[in-house]
This record gives sequence, C-alpha cells and structure tokens, in this order.
Amino acid sequence: MESFSIPHVIVLLVVVLVFAAVVVLFIRAVMGIINSRGTGVEKAVWILIVLAFPILGPIIWLVTNKNGSTTS
Repeated sequence: MESFSIPHVIVLLVVVLVFAAVVVLFIRAVMGIINSRGTGVEKAVWILIVLAFPILGPIIWLVTNKNGSTTS
C-alpha cells in the first residue's frame, strides 16, 4: 500500500478546490438565469449555453449580466 506524498496531497487539494469553484460558479449562473427578467426563451437559451459549456458558459453569463438585470 502506497502512502500519499505531500505533492500528491497538494495536487488533490487544488483539484478539489477548483472543482468546488466550478460547481459554485455553475450554480450561481443557473440561479441568476432563473431569477433574471428575460423571457422564457432567453432563459432556456442561456441555460443550454451554461450546460453545453460548464466553465465558459457561466463566466459569459456573469460577465454579460453585470448590469444587475435580476429581480429583487
């Protein structure tokens, strides 16, 4: 049985943190789309974009939605 070396643990920690950040970004984008003032078709298209491009899609949504067009 091999033991984990420090570099392996660090790499694993970085991978887990990046994965967690991507999941949070994805959830934040989907919630923003759902709560936006757009039409149903616009929301559907954005959700499809986010699903098709799980990292780039949420980033594009969050950058293009910087005007605060979500409902309060």
